[in-house]
Amino acid sequence: MAPAESPAPSAGRSPGRSSGRPGKPPKADPRPPTASPSDPAPPDTAVTDEVTRLTNVERAAAGCDPVRTEPRLAAASLAHSRDMVDRDYFSHTSPDGTGPGDRAAAAGYPAWSGENIAAGYPTPAAVVQGWMDSPGHKANILNCDSTATGVGFDARKNMWTQMFGSD
Repeated sequence: MAPAESPAPSAGRSPGRSSGRPGKPPKADPRPPTASPSDPAPPDTAVTDEVTRLTNVERAAAGCDPVRTEPRLAAASLAHSRDMVDRDYFSHTSPDGTGPGDRAAAAGYPAWSGENIAAGYPTPAAVVQGWMDSPGHKANILNCDSTATGVGFDARKNMWTQMFGSD
């Protein structure tokens, strides 16, 4: 599936507004800054929780115990999804050479056991199905030794990262 992007809303504010009084600096705008179209949205936990739920449905059908959401893996996954969008690449290895185990360790999680990435899938159901249709990704989901997961999603390019751990 090719990546698809939705148009982002415009920020709606113009810089350099003046108070209209010559010789005085403009008043500070008390409103918080609005996000620009290139700023990532805050994590959508409903979306990432649904990926974990669907992952556990697949695991149960294969006789595996469910994985629990691990905040450190979720943070590492979200950071990787955002990094892939920000630096325009798609890989388990970032341009600076860090891999999934490095990201998990940097987030404070020492027992990384797998990573799935995907781009362009518009829904949790679509991305989990895509992973289940791929032997290597499916093997990560159905690794019964994994006990934890964390999912990161960046809506700017529908970029997904799912990390697994065993602790």
